[in-house]
Amino acid sequence: KKYKSKLADVNFRDKKYGWNAYSIYMKFENGSKYRKIMNEDPYMQVYLSGYSVVDGCLKCKNKRNKRVADITLGDLWGISLPEFSDIIKNGISLVVINTDKGNKLLGDVEEKTRIKELTYEQKNIALSNMMGFPSYISKKNKKKFKHSMNINGFYSTYRIWKKDNKKYYLINEVKAKIKLLRFRSKK
Repeated sequence: KKYKSKLADVNFRDKKYGWNAYSIYMKFENGSKYRKIMNEDPYMQVYLSGYSVVDGCLKCKNKRNKRVADITLGDLWGISLPEFSDIIKNGISLVVINTDKGNKLLGDVEEKTRIKELTYEQKNIALSNMMGFPSYISKKNKKKFKHSMNINGFYSTYRIWKKDNKKYYLINEVKAKIKLLRFRSKK
């Protein structure tokens, strides 16, 4: 409604400002664009807080260490790898080898990629991030949030959530400003 156009494209992990300051980016059919860093966008704040993550995703049977695929691909979050600083702006992929066939597949592309085996501690962090995290929001509060959204709509519920979660919101606002400043200072 605000842009008076249909949505043409959405990217929830736009990396214009780098992987650690990713943004939500929307492009509309009339050429209008919307981009906000994750900590500034209302939807991403609610999503990253855990309020809008459905219970089914948190209990997904595919979120486990034992996988049926030969390899598992994901984003490598929360681990510092200085030796990759030349490419870190766009993020680094995590490749988990689950079978002998997966190991062979990795060997087939090894000379065309940069690979680093993670330390035991780094592997634990990476796998923990890949499995997702359980929401620490009570079922009662999530139900209250969902009920409010159904009655009042997203933005009214967001304003209530923002007021009730001042500390969380202020921390995210400060993080967003710092991330933007870091990005701009590197130019």
